Amino acid sequence: MFRLLKHMAKQLVKNKNNSQSSETKEKLVPFPAVRKNLTWFKQVLNDSDDLIIREFSNADLAGIEGALLYLEGMVNNDIVNNVLLPALLRDDILIHSLGETEPAIRKDQIDKEIVPVGGSKLVDDLHAALLSLMSGDTLVLLEGICQIYVFETKGWKERETAEPQSERIVRGPQIAFVEKLTINMALIRRRSRNPEITFRKMNIGNESKTDIAVVYHRKKVRQQVLNELLHRINSLNINNLQDSGMLEDYIKDNPLSFFPQLQYTERPDKVVASVIEGRVGIIVDGSPMVLLAPAPLAVFFQSAEDYYENWQFGTIIRWTRFLAAFISTSLPALYIAIISYHPELLPMRLAFSIGATRLTVPFPAFVEALLMESILELLQEASIRLPQPVGQTIGIVGGLVIGQAAVQAGIISPIMVIIISITAISSFVLPAYNFNLATRLIRVPFILSAVFLGFYGLVLAWLTTLAHLCQLKTMGASYMEGITPFSKKSLDTLIRTPKRLTGK
Repeated sequence: MFRLLKHMAKQLVKNKNNSQSSETKEKLVPFPAVRKNLTWFKQVLNDSDDLIIREFSNADLAGIEGALLYLEGMVNNDIVNNVLLPALLRDDILIHSLGETEPAIRKDQIDKEIVPVGGSKLVDDLHAALLSLMSGDTLVLLEGICQIYVFETKGWKERETAEPQSERIVRGPQIAFVEKLTINMALIRRRSRNPEITFRKMNIGNESKTDIAVVYHRKKVRQQVLNELLHRINSLNINNLQDSGMLEDYIKDNPLSFFPQLQYTERPDKVVASVIEGRVGIIVDGSPMVLLAPAPLAVFFQSAEDYYENWQFGTIIRWTRFLAAFISTSLPALYIAIISYHPELLPMRLAFSIGATRLTVPFPAFVEALLMESILELLQEASIRLPQPVGQTIGIVGGLVIGQAAVQAGIISPIMVIIISITAISSFVLPAYNFNLATRLIRVPFILSAVFLGFYGLVLAWLTTLAHLCQLKTMGASYMEGITPFSKKSLDTLIRTPKRLTGK
């Protein structure tokens, strides 16, 4: 009964969404009179001050002959002022509106004289024209024609391409994506001239009307993954989309999991390499981060630099990342389990040394760990929010000063400061920031498991985590792909195989 009611509720919501979308997409043909069209645009935009309207007419004609509309700051003023307006004000074009001349004659003349100036199209829907206007295009309305000319005149200021900020490498391409969709698509094309790489553009957001592009290799893409991704994107009914991170939250498989199920990158070379491997990229206009799907666990331990350096060095670094992930998640819990439940596992001298440092500490080990973890998180967040020169100083000096002061005050033992410092450094070794966040979050449940059950609790926490990873999906594919079951991909997960052997 519950399932039936749930299914009925979903159908009602789906029907409501479909009716709403059909209402919003209802076609509205432009009026023959220019002034009526201008009134409609002013009402829809609430007579906004950034709406620029330039009316033009023939000297021998009473009333306006046409109008040009654009949004201030969204267009290239040189194209509008030096190309469009002079062409529209020519007498041999405007004269066709005098007397009983057919509008079709004027339309043919405009198609011949103005349209070749740049990219343009002719629309017969006011809603479509409004969307183009909001996207930075210029509209031309002409008396007696129930269609609107749309000229591509986008010209707002964009950030120049620069070096990657979150994925810096020593050797390799030093260029990153920007916030403009077309530039990011061009950066991908520049890295690979293969005609099999295909882009599919869509529009998401009832309010924001954000453009996105899905990029994939037509022959190598896994069709099941591509179909699932397109289905999830097309099923979205959201109002606002400002960044790829928001889209990731809507389309990932398990929203309750700590672990990232989509990979993001600001490097064009990484996107091209992933697409050639058969994965799918998602570019969101306004975001410099491109999503990659599917994103199994293994890809979060790989860096672009692995494939630009010697394969032996890349393999050692990859093993180091696996070790860093284990230390980042388990070292504080391991220390608490040994101190609280299994001190006999320590050598005698080490046990006496640790015991001597803890004589004046009033708190148990897990309280120390949670206190130091909280201080570490505060320092990391402060260093991110502050200006870069000040943030680096706060992160380093603040950690040294607070740690030293806490030890001298007898609140924290020196060994705990060392444990938390090693843990923090290990988390920074991981190349993916979203996976780094996952290890920071899962650290607390591991500590609590060790507090209550010692080694048994820590083992139980690891088994629970592994069981969760094994059943987790990423765009319908297994999250443990490349690790289990063992295949050729598993070899590249453990070592960075030489290119001569793989042939890639």
